Amino acid sequence: MRTRLDIKTKLTPMLMAVGTSTYFTPTRVNSAIDDAYLTVASLHQWGDIKKGFVTSTLAGEDYYDYPNNCQSESIFKISVDGDSLYRKMDFEDYMRTIELQTALDPNLKMFSEYGRQIFIHPTPTISGTANLIFWGIIQAASLTGDSSTTMFTDWADVLNEAVLQYAYASLVQNFDTTGARGTITRSEAAILAGQRIVEREWKKIADRTQRKLKDRPQFIVPDFFYTSRSGDIGNFTNEE
Repeated sequence: MRTRLDIKTKLTPMLMAVGTSTYFTPTRVNSAIDDAYLTVASLHQWGDIKKGFVTSTLAGEDYYDYPNNCQSESIFKISVDGDSLYRKMDFEDYMRTIELQTALDPNLKMFSEYGRQIFIHPTPTISGTANLIFWGIIQAASLTGDSSTTMFTDWADVLNEAVLQYAYASLVQNFDTTGARGTITRSEAAILAGQRIVEREWKKIADRTQRKLKDRPQFIVPDFFYTSRSGDIGNFTNEE
């Protein structure tokens, strides 16, 4: 399945077994497919919805508005003048660190979010030109017609089957009745089928990501056995 029409063509016969065609109108079916697609697209940070937004620094300004069409609290990386070594921090921790400026490493670079604003330290000292980049998560573009393809079509069209299952679940839920103890309804079964497809495909992506070469450890491990000075154990001075 590549297009919305392909999904609808497979979905329609499934629906005729549980209801009437006057209920499952083309408009209703299209809407269910469109909503299901946006649901599946929002379940993980798929590569197709990660985007860089280019803007410019302003001298003396340490906060900037969120880019349009970027999901709130989704900025995961920034770059200033080609330097992307900015650490993301929780906003309260960010402000506390700023308040303790005298104890800061002068080379510390960090950023944080609050609402739909992004805060940067150190404060830019020049007004640049296209020198500030935010990387965040956008919402997938809606399907606009039967010929529209999903963002999954060209690299994992099996995820279009998950879209079909979520759409089916939405459409048949009003026809579902509570089954015997231990059984699930048709809509519940469809959602579970869709979830299995999504998680299987996401695991493939996660496995590929883990195999990529990295130039630093994946996890930050604290040095509990502090050894920079002879006699120190666990960061405490061992007094004689």
